[in-house]
Amino acid sequence: MLAAEDRKYFAESDLQRDVAGRYGTHVGMVMWEPGYRNYEKYLSGDEVPEALQPEAWLQYETGRYGCHGCPVKCKDQYRIPSGRRAGEKGQAMEYECIFCLGTNCGVTDPIAIMEMENLCDAYGMDVIALGNTIAMVKDLYNRGIMTSKDTDGLDLSWEDADAQVELIHCTALRQGFGSMVAEGMYTLARRLGDEAMDYCYHVKGLSRGPYPSGLFALAHATSTRGADHLRGRSWAYGENDPDIFPKLGEQGYLPGDVDTNPVAALILGERMTTLTDCIGRCKGAVNSWICAMPLVWKHPIYDGLAKLLNTATGMDYTGEELARVADRVYAMEHAFNIRMGVTRKDDRMPQKPEIRDTPEGREDLKRHHAMVARYYEARGYDPESGRPTSERLADLNLKYVDRLLNESGPVGQWDGPTRWDMSKYPSGGVRA
Repeated sequence: MLAAEDRKYFAESDLQRDVAGRYGTHVGMVMWEPGYRNYEKYLSGDEVPEALQPEAWLQYETGRYGCHGCPVKCKDQYRIPSGRRAGEKGQAMEYECIFCLGTNCGVTDPIAIMEMENLCDAYGMDVIALGNTIAMVKDLYNRGIMTSKDTDGLDLSWEDADAQVELIHCTALRQGFGSMVAEGMYTLARRLGDEAMDYCYHVKGLSRGPYPSGLFALAHATSTRGADHLRGRSWAYGENDPDIFPKLGEQGYLPGDVDTNPVAALILGERMTTLTDCIGRCKGAVNSWICAMPLVWKHPIYDGLAKLLNTATGMDYTGEELARVADRVYAMEHAFNIRMGVTRKDDRMPQKPEIRDTPEGREDLKRHHAMVARYYEARGYDPESGRPTSERLADLNLKYVDRLLNESGPVGQWDGPTRWDMSKYPSGGVRA
């Protein structure tokens, strides 16, 4: 009965039926300000080329599909109408692909973007990490920091989609300069040197671009996965949830002004999305609270999930206990990071080089670090190191984690994945 009630709400929700069910994450192209040319700027909805706006993508659709039992069907199925792969079919063309391999790489041709999406699917490569790495490389190339000699003759001008397609092939097969790109953004920049690192807008090796101090920068900095928008950021800000989000403020679960008190909002968002991951529930095509937390529209915060779990298992959870479960998981993740050498210094706020060394840039960075300290204090972690305190771990029944940290300490300072000798990587294979 509870599950049916939850499913019925999805089927009748205007947001899910008319937005997620019609456009999926394509709506992000006009709502979420995608990056342009390695985050040279973020595009407003009016600045996004018409060919990449949500309505324009509908012309390529051949159908829609969703996960088993889901009434939303947020994923598209499409057919490439022309070009080298004319007639080829694909599916799940997400906002992340259009933005990371498209606008952020200076490519605005939808046919080329569909081709690159299908190549990534065929090769098993992540469009976000690959797109951000290529965007950084293109930035270096167009600034003259790299030349065609470095790229094996590939012209990485912003608009050259054909050269980008070729680079994707070379990356997957580790051929020529593609083998360097295959190292990923952080390791590639480390290999190239400090000048390249200036344009590597990463947090713990992942990138969502540079943001000023505030909720987004704080969420990326403190996330256990690095710059990841699915660890609480979007929910904390309520950018996609006009119905439920205001009620959470009225009920006292969120601060009145998220912009001036982002710490409390972020921790609430992190707890909620951690539980979502624990139960294997979809966070939804448009990152809304009703997607991530069952029955949140009807019951206070985590109580709907507690009712579902109790009915399914015969247990007796309360919403408060589930919040502690989320805190245990997050504390474990932070402790693991500390063990692996990821420390407070890695909770960085990427800044563009022209901003970083200005008085305004230094002041903004100071605000960010003060916000990170407040976040860790609220979490019960040491504000200087980010390590969960012994008292907090004991409170969460994680004394053994504290003991392991005290006995072994970190394995060393984190510096990205292990960097092999480039000649030791296998290369070649069949082109997709």
